[in-house]
Amino acid sequence: MHTTLSFSVPTTVATRTKKIAKQRGFKGVSEYLRHLILEDDMPLISAETLIKRHAGVGRLAKQGKLIEAESLADFL
Repeated sequence: MHTTLSFSVPTTVATRTKKIAKQRGFKGVSEYLRHLILEDDMPLISAETLIKRHAGVGRLAKQGKLIEAESLADFL
């Protein structure tokens, strides 16, 4: 069973959303928005996990094991 949600956005947002949906291979804006809503239902990273990861990055930085890259291509 489906139901309809309706909301309004400025024309510029609608145009941009249509363009992004097409670029990302969605059949249309509805499919794209369904995807975004379902993805948003996934748990976000906890503050505790973020703090632990930050501590790990600090250790790597001190060991000189971090690579400073302008883009993913630089990293690879």
